[in-house]
Formats: sequence, C-alpha cells, structure tokens
Amino acid sequence: MGHGPHRAARHPARWAGGLLLGYPIAKSRALERFLSPFIVASQSTPIVVLAPLLVSWLGFGSLPAVLVSALSALYPVLVSTLIGVREVDHAYHELFHSLRATPWQRLTRLELPGALPVMLGGLRLAASLALIGAVVWEFTDPNQKGLGFRVQEAGIYQDKAGQFAAIALLIVFGVLLYGAVTALERWAARRRGQ
Repeated sequence: MGHGPHRAARHPARWAGGLLLGYPIAKSRALERFLSPFIVASQSTPIVVLAPLLVSWLGFGSLPAVLVSALSALYPVLVSTLIGVREVDHAYHELFHSLRATPWQRLTRLELPGALPVMLGGLRLAASLALIGAVVWEFTDPNQKGLGFRVQEAGIYQDKAGQFAAIALLIVFGVLLYGAVTALERWAARRRGQ
C-alpha cells in the first residue's frame, strides 16, 4: 500500500531524536532550562497545524512523513530518557567515579542500562504516537497511499467496508507495535534479572 503509516511509524529517527536530546538535557540543568520552553512549545502545537508549513518547506513525500512521525514520538522518548538517566542511583555514580570510568563507560555501562526500563515505557507511548502522526500526514499528502489514505478515500466514496477494514488494519498494526515494545521490555527485564 505505498509508503503507508507503517514505514514512517517504525523509522528509527523517532527514537534517536528523543534519546539524543534527552541524554544531554538529563546531564545539564542549564540546558534543560534553556530548551524547556522550545520543547513545550513544540508539543503544544498540533501536528495538523504544522502540515502546511512542512509542505511548503519540504513538499510531499516520505521525508515530511517521517519527520511528522518522529516529531509525534519525540516528547515521550525525550522525557523518559531524561527521567531514566536522572533516576540512576547516585551510589553507582560514585562507584564508577572511584573506578575512574570514562564518560563512554559511564554512559554505556551505567546510565543507559539503568535508564532502560523507563525509556522503554516512553517508547511504548511513542510507538502509538508515531503511528498517529504518520496517519495524520497521510490525510494531508495525496501522494501517500497507505492505510490513512485508504480510510479517507473509502470515506469519500462511502465505502464503509473498506473504511472499517483500513481502520482494523491500523488497529492491528498499532497493537503489534505496542506488543513489540512490550516484548523488548520483558527481554530487558530478564537481562537485568528482574
């Protein structure tokens, strides 16, 4: 079905953006104070409002679809990364300091593994929001021929069966995304011995 919401929703940019922003913000209160107004403003602006701007800047196609999906998922991943990194026990930080761990060792062996349960909780929400963002973009972009487009097209032609079928597939895909992240959470918990 063309590009569809499934391609944009599963794109790794949506996870990477929140992680790459969330970690430095978690490490610096000054950076958090500086960026917070912009982050809150970005989440207060509905994606539908941004669609005409994205069309004028980027045109139609896969890039704005991925961008809309990533922006929809950015906030929960960013916040869960920030909270998860800050919740790592201070005693572990002192231990790593006494062992003269490098910043890279601290990141890969302490902070990210310690923050992983919280981050995966944010990822679960982000998966659903990314799918919604991708479907919203399909309502804007006539070149996207995925499930969101099929729902709209079936509505125009009064094809109730086709509309319900497309909605059912979107629901199934959303459940599969949610289930995949839940399975990842369980795997991570087993690795941590929980």
